[in-house]
Amino acid sequence: MIKKKVSNKGKSVKVTFELPADLVQESASVVGSFNDWDPEADVMTFVKTRKVWKKEISFDAGETVKFRYFIDGAWKNEKEFDDELPFDEDADIDVVLTETLALTNHALTSLRNTKEALEKTELILDEISADYQK
Repeated sequence: MIKKKVSNKGKSVKVTFELPADLVQESASVVGSFNDWDPEADVMTFVKTRKVWKKEISFDAGETVKFRYFIDGAWKNEKEFDDELPFDEDADIDVVLTETLALTNHALTSLRNTKEALEKTELILDEISADYQK
């Protein structure tokens, strides 16, 4: 499972990679373009309370992240990803797009600001209307 969370300013995206416990016997890591495909760079930790293997990695918003899992010495793909690129005849590289989420976060912030402005305008109009009716 992949979860993405945009920073408050929308400049970075924290991506949480999770694997169910039954997929991993001894070790798992997130390997990709961001760590020179080094299986020892971003090792996942086991969360006993949730029975998942987990790793959080922050990326710049707008970055295209190419990755695969390295589980118990074998390359594995994620089932939930944003896109896929051909790797070789046996496998593909999974891709997480941080750009879409960053733009969505920016749009939500704009909508919140617009809603607040409309609420303030409505209050002012109510006051004007009340004064006019006197």
